[in-house]
Amino acid sequence: MEQKKAGRWVILSGGPIKRYADIRAQLGGEDTIVCADAGLWHAEAMGIRPHLVLGDFDSYAGQPPADAECLRLPAHKDDTDTHFAFREGLRRGYRSFLFCGAMGGRPDHSFANLCTLKAVDEAGAQGKILTDGGYITILTDGVLTLDKVEGAYVSLFPFGGDAEGVTLEGFAYPLNDYHMRTGVPIGVSNEQLADKARIFVRKGTLLVMVTVEAKV
Repeated sequence: MEQKKAGRWVILSGGPIKRYADIRAQLGGEDTIVCADAGLWHAEAMGIRPHLVLGDFDSYAGQPPADAECLRLPAHKDDTDTHFAFREGLRRGYRSFLFCGAMGGRPDHSFANLCTLKAVDEAGAQGKILTDGGYITILTDGVLTLDKVEGAYVSLFPFGGDAEGVTLEGFAYPLNDYHMRTGVPIGVSNEQLADKARIFVRKGTLLVMVTVEAKV
């Protein structure tokens, strides 16, 4: 693994993105933009020039940009393109990962990307999946402070087994040293009351989903 790099490794995957402005607002000058296969469509739609493109290109019919590094992957491989993109960033020394276009498409791909988010956590790195108006992150054996997102629901789900000692502060529905079981979705659709709310888990992993309800 290379020396730790500053900035984030931002992966554009091929899932649906409805609010490009939200993505662009999240990007900074130190970010390295990586397109995983059909994520190139999103980069083109946003007018973003990626630093790296990779994949087997079974979902992208165009030509990768000539000024971007390109890694062509075999069609028959163990990793999804998004998971390979994560591992490549980790190999290059990045410790902060942002995933865009990673949810809302094929359900198996969406779940695979949640598994990749867990792999980020297991590597001791920081990861977040952006969704339309919200995000998904992960917490293992520790505490997470959330800034309030107006109009959002906060949902918590044990991931990879039960979560022990779950305590919520600053929410409409608090918990205190609660054993959260995988088969009981008690953590769905909570509401954050405080500007800064805290989630504690003594042992185990939680998926933390901040979801803004779509307006119709």
